[in-house]
Amino acid sequence: MAYRKHLHLCMRKLLAILSFSLLGYGLMSQVYGVQTHAPFLQLMNNPACAGMNQEMEVLAWYRNQWTNLSGATISHPAFAIGVPILKIRSGLSFQFHYDMIGAARNAHVNLGYAYQIQFRKWQIGLGVSGGIVQASILGALLRAPEGDYAGGVINHNDPLIPVSTENGIAPLLGAGFFIKRQGFRLGCNGLSLLSGKASANVDNTIKNIIFRRQIQAFAAYEFAIGKKYFLEPAVQYRTDLVQHQMEFLLNWSYKRRIRLGAGYRGYNNLSNSGVLLQIGSQIVDRLEIGYSYDISIGGLRGANGGSHEVMIRWTRPFKKKEVNLKTIYNPRFL
Repeated sequence: MAYRKHLHLCMRKLLAILSFSLLGYGLMSQVYGVQTHAPFLQLMNNPACAGMNQEMEVLAWYRNQWTNLSGATISHPAFAIGVPILKIRSGLSFQFHYDMIGAARNAHVNLGYAYQIQFRKWQIGLGVSGGIVQASILGALLRAPEGDYAGGVINHNDPLIPVSTENGIAPLLGAGFFIKRQGFRLGCNGLSLLSGKASANVDNTIKNIIFRRQIQAFAAYEFAIGKKYFLEPAVQYRTDLVQHQMEFLLNWSYKRRIRLGAGYRGYNNLSNSGVLLQIGSQIVDRLEIGYSYDISIGGLRGANGGSHEVMIRWTRPFKKKEVNLKTIYNPRFL
């Protein structure tokens, strides 16, 4: 118990030191979080997926990690919707993503457009997206070593740390492609390609929060085992061009109604972070729910408590309207 409390305290101190150091330099950087349900959330990340299956797709997702660290928990609720435009072989998408990282809050809003190409048995989607992110620093939640917080008064005794909530807005630009053929899926997309900068005024000092450029790549292949069972290995790769992370997943399903999965996040001693467990079910036609739990590994596993993730996915097919032509009989052939 003493060891776990020590780890818990060390992680909180580390987060505080990093936050105050970045504020002191007038610079903070943000990257996008991980997704254990990545094979089922491609519309949420890649604008090229909109309208790909000629169906409307609605996604809701929530992730809560570092659950044992009070005051430092990271949460990511998100929502996405994609609608096909069959007449012009296109699709539109909307994504909303809200990050709660300690005392930081980031609200991302994106609109996307995709053009779908059918080449023989291959389906190819090309997409772009644009939007904004509002970044906020909740100064009342921060605590400084030299601060005075008795009686509900907030006095950090540090001009570099805000007392109230400070906000800034930055532009977002994304792009990607997605390829699909039968059970094979392959995609790549960029997030925050502009490396947008949100500026907040803290005690007449400008603090910049930079949303770093991130590249994601995804590949999966589903194959049948008999008539009822399916197996899908998948891999997800993320990088901000400085650090890299990979996730390996294997999902098994029965009639595509019940799903069990397991995976691993990391590829070397520096990036190994967790064992991934999943379960999912299609409770009614075209409505799927999923839950995953990440088991943390390494020296900090006793302090952060792992991560939980919940997903809901609903689809509705769009069909081209059939035109019923009136039959006109030619007397010559009667």
